[in-house]
Amino acid sequence: MSKYAALDEGQIRKALAFGYASPVVGLTVAFLTGAAISDLFGTLETWTWFAIQALIGAAIVTGAHFSAIAVAGSEATGNKGASKGAARLNLVLAIIWFYFVGIQSFAIGAMAIGGLVEYGPGHPVLKAPSSHLWLTELLPAQAFILLTLAGIYFFVTLRSKGSKS
Repeated sequence: MSKYAALDEGQIRKALAFGYASPVVGLTVAFLTGAAISDLFGTLETWTWFAIQALIGAAIVTGAHFSAIAVAGSEATGNKGASKGAARLNLVLAIIWFYFVGIQSFAIGAMAIGGLVEYGPGHPVLKAPSSHLWLTELLPAQAFILLTLAGIYFFVTLRSKGSKS
């Protein structure tokens, strides 16, 4: 028996509200932050994109956690419709986020590797990575991959809380 089966109706509703609202609020705050930074500075640097994606990922994982609590709590009452909807919303958003951040990490990595090749007269020359290239492109690409893996891990483990084995 799950520890969430003893939740009362108010706690289930609160978890359901957080399950629906967390990803929406997180996406809104991330998009507004990105738009404000882009408007102020004219561009979004790689580390800014990382912060925006981390905020979105945290919001989706939080929503998945609360929707899993709502699903587990509503199994006892038999009214699982809205809870399942919140769980599915978070699942769809998580899949889109995993795909987008994964592609973004490999694109940043490919641009960084492309920056290591210098084209001059004759044949291309492979140059040593500078600290600027390392901090602005190579390290963020690795951080994006780690963010994706951490997001998948936390999404799966928190989403499965309270589910039957």
